[in-house]
Amino acid sequence: MSEKRQIIIIVLFVVICAISAVTLVYSKQESRKLYTELEKLRNERDELNVEWRQLLTEESTWATPALIERLASERLQLIHPSPKDIRVIQEQ
Repeated sequence: MSEKRQIIIIVLFVVICAISAVTLVYSKQESRKLYTELEKLRNERDELNVEWRQLLTEESTWATPALIERLASERLQLIHPSPKDIRVIQEQ
C-alpha cells in the first residue's frame, strides 16, 4: 500500500471518528433534553391527577341528596308537596 493511500485512510478514519463523536454528543444532549421534558410531563400528570381526585370528591359532596334538598329548601324555598297537592296525569 502506498504512503499516500495510508494517509487518506487515516484521515478518513479520523473524520469518521469526529463525526461519530459529534453525533454521540448530540444524541446525549437530546436524550437529556427529552428526559427533562418527560419529568416535567410526569409532574404535570401527577398534579392533574390530584386535581381530578379533588374534583371527584367535590362532585360527590355536591351531589348528595341531603345537600340538594337542603339547598333547594334554603335558597329556593322549595318544599315537598303534600299528597293532596300531587296530580297524576294519565296518558290518553
